[in-house]
Amino acid sequence: MNNETRTGLIKLQEVLYKKSLLEKEISDAPKTLMTNIEILNKLKKAYVEKNKYLERKAEKINKIRIRLTDLENQRIEAERQMGEVENQREYDILDKKIKEFALKEQELRVRFNKERQELDELQADMSSKESMILSQEQEIESEKDKLESYVESKQVELDSLKGKEQEILPGVGDDIIYKFDRIVRKKEGVAIVPIKNGVCTGCNIMLTPQFVNEVREEASISFCPYCSRILYCEDNEIEQEQAEVKFDDADLGGLSDLNPDVDF
Repeated sequence: MNNETRTGLIKLQEVLYKKSLLEKEISDAPKTLMTNIEILNKLKKAYVEKNKYLERKAEKINKIRIRLTDLENQRIEAERQMGEVENQREYDILDKKIKEFALKEQELRVRFNKERQELDELQADMSSKESMILSQEQEIESEKDKLESYVESKQVELDSLKGKEQEILPGVGDDIIYKFDRIVRKKEGVAIVPIKNGVCTGCNIMLTPQFVNEVREEASISFCPYCSRILYCEDNEIEQEQAEVKFDDADLGGLSDLNPDVDF
């Protein structure tokens, strides 16, 4: 991997990482909206279920009202018949019926009033839920407009980065770019690192001398066998290593004066 490719990959690394962050922002943007839609759906479901219960309650109250009216009519009829009795026995029978009707009517009226109160409370709760649902629907519509505008602006940024991506390394194969992009995303934006003292600075694992030499030769793009990052050797390190193994002819000058025939 030559210096031009290395420099390009380092620039591309930044672009790809920014692109991955933007894609995540675009992907995460609808989450709040989806949460509010779920809340709305739960509110509507609860409203439908409570509305069914309210309908059953109203039907029950109507049946009590009919029964109450029937008892009231029976009591009134018995009271009317009291004026037509001819003996004490008929009077006692009618009086007993009137008292029974009145007692049942009283018990049923208490029950009716209780059911009616519960129905009123249910209707007030339903009215509150209707307001909540309406408010939630309005909020969702507002969020949809904001989300659409937000995603459009982020998409413009993303398209710009995609254009830069194509300009940086037009000569590198798509398979390398694809793999490099995956490493950038997985390694949080650090996909190309230098080797220092035979160690990959990405994962801090010692590499074999043979592999380091292959990277130094720059014949091709090399990936760390441990963390998969692209590796390169920095110029100053290469020069330092070359200096360590370089001999100066002046250092050998004293040896040429040695006489091989001298016996030490």
